[in-house]
Amino acid sequence: MKQKRELPLAEAVPGMILAENVSDAQGRVLVPLGAELNAGLLAALVRREVLAVVVEYELEEDPAEREARHARIAAELEQRFKLAGEGLETQLLRQTLFEFLKDQP
Repeated sequence: MKQKRELPLAEAVPGMILAENVSDAQGRVLVPLGAELNAGLLAALVRREVLAVVVEYELEEDPAEREARHARIAAELEQRFKLAGEGLETQLLRQTLFEFLKDQP
C-alpha cells in the first residue's frame, strides 16, 4: 500500500516519487506530484531553498490485515448499496469504489 511521508530535502534521494507538488513561496509549482527525483532536480530544489518534500513509499502490509481490511470495505459497501439493486451499473460502481478504497490508507 502506498503511503506519503514528508522528508527534509537532505534525506531525499534519487528515485523517490513526489506525492505532492513542490511549490515555491509564491505558490508556483516547481515540480509536479508524480515526478521522480534525480540528482539534478534535488540540486535545483536546494538552490530554490526548498526545505522538505512529500514522497510516496510502499508500506508492506501483513496479508491477514489486508484481507481483513478488504472484507470490512466490502461489507460496508454491501450495506451502503443494499437498496440500490443488482443492476450492472450498480455492480460496476460498487466494484470501482472497492478498487479505489482498498488501496487507501
